[in-house]
Amino acid sequence: MKFIRNYEIRITTPDGYAITIRPPITAAIESTQDVKGSSISNASVTLTNLAPSTRTRLGKDKFTRVDYWQIIILAGYGNTLIEIFRGNIQEGYSYKQGTEWLTKLECYDGAYQVQNGFMSETFTKDTTMKDAIIQSVKNIPQLLVGVLGGPASEVKPARGRVVVGNPYNEIQKMTDGQAFISGETLYVLADNEVMPGKVFVLSAEDNKTTPKRRDGYLEVERVFSPELKVGRIAELRSMVEKYNGQYKIFGVKHSAVFSQAEAGDATTTVSLFIGDKALLEIKS
Repeated sequence: MKFIRNYEIRITTPDGYAITIRPPITAAIESTQDVKGSSISNASVTLTNLAPSTRTRLGKDKFTRVDYWQIIILAGYGNTLIEIFRGNIQEGYSYKQGTEWLTKLECYDGAYQVQNGFMSETFTKDTTMKDAIIQSVKNIPQLLVGVLGGPASEVKPARGRVVVGNPYNEIQKMTDGQAFISGETLYVLADNEVMPGKVFVLSAEDNKTTPKRRDGYLEVERVFSPELKVGRIAELRSMVEKYNGQYKIFGVKHSAVFSQAEAGDATTTVSLFIGDKALLEIKS
């Protein structure tokens, strides 16, 4: 049984100042993650009645792209908190609404890295695809390398080349658009490839809706499920039996209100890819 929603937000400013926000501060959080390389995952946070000094510290102009403000959002039930977002605060501002002060944070996972990366590299004819990707990531600030699957296969280019420009764009060219950033980590996966780990069970009891088939995907709205991760396997158990089975999680959207004064709503919408190939687990 899921009850007593809880959260924690950890922020580190460019000068190293650490801010931790927890209940009883009311927080409305929306976050979106997907494996489409053309999309940048994001989160929007609205906090109610922060201390004046904290509101001041969280003021950030959205055009200051070279300033890195890391934000980590954890959420869950009781004392079990799971990271649902890790990225950079793009904009922060506060305003008064009625008798309350609201602080709004607009955050992106990977935008800081994409905007501030630059490379001037020479890849010889002996450079493998995987080595070229790893070398490119070294030119992207605050980005780690995760699982590199089939599109990053050990295929050597026919000839050497010099690359100057945005390294993330170059990675997308090398992998035919199958690279994505999640949790400030780069992953490369083919449509039927998944990362290792437990299979998430989408039980009928926690599904708020029956699956909706849209453009090659199944979309299911559930009670707040912070454990779901993109690029992993989900086993759908629905009253619509024809859709039951295992799928790759292509997208996860959380929308939740954490408040000790009101119940608020909390949902997770998961997007499952309907492929025609068996799922293949990639371990490294």
